Amino acid sequence: MLVAGRTYQSMVEVLDDTAGRYPDWPAVESRHRTLTYAALRRASGTVATELSRLLIGDEQRVAVVAPMSNDCVVEMCGVMRAGAAYLIVDNAMPSQYLRTLVAEASARALVGRASDLDEAGDVGVPRIPTVIDGRGESPGVPLPCEDGLATVIYTSGSTGAPKGVMITHRGLLNLAGAAADEFSLSHQDRILSLAPPSFSASLEEVFPAMVAGATVVFPRDRRIAASPPALIDELTMSRITVVELQTLVWRRLIDWVCAENARLPRSLRLVIVGGERLSRTSLKAWAEISDIPIVHVYGPTEYTATVTYGRLNIPHIVAGDGGAPIGRPIRGTAVYLLDGSERVVRGAAHGELWVSGDSLARGYLGRPRETAEAFRPHSHGARIYHTGDRVQRGHDGSLTFLGRCDEQVKVNGVRIEPAHVEAVLQAHADVREVMVRSHVGEDGSGCLVAYVSLVPDADVTTKDLRLHLAAAMPSSMIPEWILIVPELPMTAFGKIDRARLPDPFQDAGS
Repeated sequence: MLVAGRTYQSMVEVLDDTAGRYPDWPAVESRHRTLTYAALRRASGTVATELSRLLIGDEQRVAVVAPMSNDCVVEMCGVMRAGAAYLIVDNAMPSQYLRTLVAEASARALVGRASDLDEAGDVGVPRIPTVIDGRGESPGVPLPCEDGLATVIYTSGSTGAPKGVMITHRGLLNLAGAAADEFSLSHQDRILSLAPPSFSASLEEVFPAMVAGATVVFPRDRRIAASPPALIDELTMSRITVVELQTLVWRRLIDWVCAENARLPRSLRLVIVGGERLSRTSLKAWAEISDIPIVHVYGPTEYTATVTYGRLNIPHIVAGDGGAPIGRPIRGTAVYLLDGSERVVRGAAHGELWVSGDSLARGYLGRPRETAEAFRPHSHGARIYHTGDRVQRGHDGSLTFLGRCDEQVKVNGVRIEPAHVEAVLQAHADVREVMVRSHVGEDGSGCLVAYVSLVPDADVTTKDLRLHLAAAMPSSMIPEWILIVPELPMTAFGKIDRARLPDPFQDAGS
């Protein structure tokens, strides 16, 4: 595959080529250690050699036990160099869940630092301690090909059972090349890695940097994402030029900078935002504190993390009445809008988003039925994946996210799209964050609940919000409960923590 003007068969070849061009340039950096590209190549060779001695390769799975760190990247690259595929497991996982993932993936070995392996315990497969300062012997096995399996990333299914998405080197190469181009990466860039390594977003932080010879920086603690002042300190001290943030993290950062009259670091030149819709209110606030460009990113794990990029024209969005677009398909990607009968919707319209192209995963490991349901043959001969998302296509061809197809709920016989209610609430000038969801009471009856946080010093009541909604939608769509909360609860990794949202039946504030 052609990536940045060069032809590669795998991410291993990308690393080797970059190590040849920038051998002494920092590839990965943490608070206590830096590895150059040459050192990363050597260390990954040591891991690959150990795996080859155990006859592990040929797309067999190897579990990497590590937080996102220098060592983790060494281990990921070493597993791929051996011809195997890596999956990330967290030694903080309950031992039974860790065993389940290892068994589910039929992993042949665990790789990691000795201390991490000790914490993971015995899960019934060989354990290989990482030796960063090894001699980097070549394992003597053929390098992977484009369609070879590179990694398995687990996502939770609707049944709660983990599903392993099989991602190929072709998918990684396509993502890495598209991101390197979209973000205009060079070897002078320093990219902060905040995503947990088991999340597909981490692919977009590590592999595009490898294409450009940029430096990936790991913070002392990924939980800094939940603390705006700690995040600002890390961005400043590490001279970060590019960072990808969850939408909620980005909003909290804006609020803190405004409240504290703080400044963003001068080194920062690009912010990538994804995970939730971007509101006009937040974009307007961003434009008041910074002229740093925003790229809106969208995509599921099943398409190697990213389907579209949208470089936002913030003044245009703020002046309009629509949401922020998720943009256009990345290279090597075709998107299709289909109606409920799976017929193509043409022109400027909305429909269910299906996607096909170079980044498409093989399917779900060991789950042929689920794979056949989600990944379908297409009339043009290519496989196509049903994202389960509804999008609007504008006259200029850009896409805007409308919500999940399965988020439609029936309340008192009326079918309601929570995303529609969210969008109307988010348009209120005093609303900072909003989430709308269905809630089932103890008697089995369902209702719609809106959780709203307000901008600082806003003098707004739930009655005001109901009047705002009533001006834009029928009364049957207005949530039965509107809870004003100080802020939406957030996980350490920047997602809305649904489990910590208050129960409306225990709160009389609506």
